[in-house]
Amino acid sequence: MSKKRLFSGWTSPLRWLSHRAAFDEAAMDRLEADLLTADVGLPTTLKLLAVVERALRARQLQASEVASVLGAEVGRMAAALSAPAFGGRRHPQILLLVGVNGVGKTTTAAKIAHRYRTQGHKVLLAACDTFRAAGSDQLQTWGKRLDLPVVAHKRGSDAAAVAFEALQKVQNEAYEVLIVDTAGRLHTKRHLMDELAKIERVLGKKLPHAHRETLWVLDATHGQNGLAQAQVFVEAVKVTGVVLTKMDGHAKGGLLLPIMDQMKLAVRYIGIGESLEALTTLDMDNYISSLFGDASPHPNKR
Repeated sequence: MSKKRLFSGWTSPLRWLSHRAAFDEAAMDRLEADLLTADVGLPTTLKLLAVVERALRARQLQASEVASVLGAEVGRMAAALSAPAFGGRRHPQILLLVGVNGVGKTTTAAKIAHRYRTQGHKVLLAACDTFRAAGSDQLQTWGKRLDLPVVAHKRGSDAAAVAFEALQKVQNEAYEVLIVDTAGRLHTKRHLMDELAKIERVLGKKLPHAHRETLWVLDATHGQNGLAQAQVFVEAVKVTGVVLTKMDGHAKGGLLLPIMDQMKLAVRYIGIGESLEALTTLDMDNYISSLFGDASPHPNKR
């Protein structure tokens, strides 16, 4: 997967750090502007600038060395966020996908299902979007294409009841992975947020020892506006990770930084296209290199 395609909005703006000799006040101003333009957001931008300022107080740095300082800081952000391993056959893995309307949850559910099935796992899908007229139809269409079973009820049904039936099927038929697709909901719609919390409670009570993840799906092209929705979702359900969709569009790679730094969430998957294979995990060394060039090693890189 090419770096240019994955981080098309970011690759050019900060590579100048690796090629510029002196790092002066003008360079600091340019760095601040570029970080903000690349969707890093003000809090994380100020944090990164403070890291650079501390390094500059310790000694005079060349611009390429500043890139290394920033790369190491980003690496530390990522290292603090551990990604849980697959739960295995004894304790099935349950993935609950949440987010607002139109971010690509259902397509993401299909991509993750395809990924796990390709790895040899027995996968079940649950269509808990009973709100939209065609809410479950889209997932059932994906199920037929993937030759995977889908638990679904009619429109207007209790979404938590769909989740409960899916869990029974997991128990009775020894499924290893359950992927639960939910209705897109605005964070301002309290009744829909309550429904989401109910689904999560059902998942926890029915199979308390299962390995569970709640993945917040975010359209990367929404930038900082997308992050503004996050807090209500985090409060309603225990979000454990993020899926960034549409990174092949006009998304800016800097959005990953406030997700890690401010939200303290790891990016589990990145969507980079419409095909089933267009889903990748985040390679931090690749990411940091794309941001700052080869002068910025991940602190854990061997």
